[in-house]
Amino acid sequence: MDGNVIGLMDFGMVGQIDEQLREDIAEMLLAVTTQDAEHLASIIIRVGRSRRTGPRRLELDLSDFIAYFGSQSLEQLALTGLLNELIEIVRRYRIVLPARIAMLLKVLITLEGTAQLLSPRFSLLEVMRPYRRRVLRERYSPGRQVRKLRRLFWDLRHLLDVLPRGWPSWSSRSRQAGST
Repeated sequence: MDGNVIGLMDFGMVGQIDEQLREDIAEMLLAVTTQDAEHLASIIIRVGRSRRTGPRRLELDLSDFIAYFGSQSLEQLALTGLLNELIEIVRRYRIVLPARIAMLLKVLITLEGTAQLLSPRFSLLEVMRPYRRRVLRERYSPGRQVRKLRRLFWDLRHLLDVLPRGWPSWSSRSRQAGST
């Protein structure tokens, strides 16, 4: 501000990032950095809700997106442009992202824009670079894998509790039908 005074800005954007959202974001970033448009498309389709999903066409658009933004150095890359383009692709395919992800994208765009007003050479991606390695390390940590296995066990146990007794009854019928 005038007179070299720092003022705090409150944009009213508050949310919570749970483990699943962190995993989804890490998967998306990994897909972008490995230039895997097919994997990125599958994550976007899985995370979002869509009335119509053209996975092959979405993959092609994401492939162009990755080729364009992936060829830029980190110093050249404008996170706001990248996120706006990704949002446009998602919107074009009528995919509705969960509110938490939409909020996070909006926060990142606002944060980078505000930071660049203060320092035109600021790069949020440059600030985030050290966290990429940590995210990858945490993603494959033994403790995380144990938590995921425990969660899978409880989900499977719950599934077995809610399935009707004698399921799958169709399997005995299909064997009988095949033997006649």
